[in-house]
Amino acid sequence: MGDLHPRKNLGRLIEAFNWLKEARKIPFQLVLVGKEHWKAKEIQYKAVSCSAHDSILFTGYVPLDELRALYQGATLFAFPSLDEGFGLPVHEAMASRLPVVVSNRGALPEVAGDAALIVDPLSIEDIGSAILKVLEDVRLREELIEKGIKQIQGFSWDESCRKLLKVYDSLRGEPSPKRWRN
Repeated sequence: MGDLHPRKNLGRLIEAFNWLKEARKIPFQLVLVGKEHWKAKEIQYKAVSCSAHDSILFTGYVPLDELRALYQGATLFAFPSLDEGFGLPVHEAMASRLPVVVSNRGALPEVAGDAALIVDPLSIEDIGSAILKVLEDVRLREELIEKGIKQIQGFSWDESCRKLLKVYDSLRGEPSPKRWRN
């Protein structure tokens, strides 16, 4: 999910997927959702050049109301981004009851907590092995789904506002109005 942008690390995700198709014969598709940006052609070329090319689907931009169906049809969500400020798709996937694999970069480890497998985004082997582990281990998959549901509860808009107001109040030296206190 997101734009076809180099920082999303889709080239390595494609390579990991290709390895899984060749070496482990996984019966899955890789669905890449997002509009094209600079260097998107390089990502698309990598996909059409690999042996798993007919199992890789580029959807282009998908409206928000149609994303739900894509999440619901997925088996897992892999987001090996090289840099993310937050990573909203991670929470969308968790809310959709998907097990998640994310990179150890940017805000993703904090956003995912212990509710995802965290990988080195520079290692194709690490990405592929984590995906395979989730695909093969039903108990792990169920555990990640349950942890994901709990993880997203700590990121509600109300809770974010409460925390932000506490920061403002600490700077002003005044307590929060009663409606915002925990």
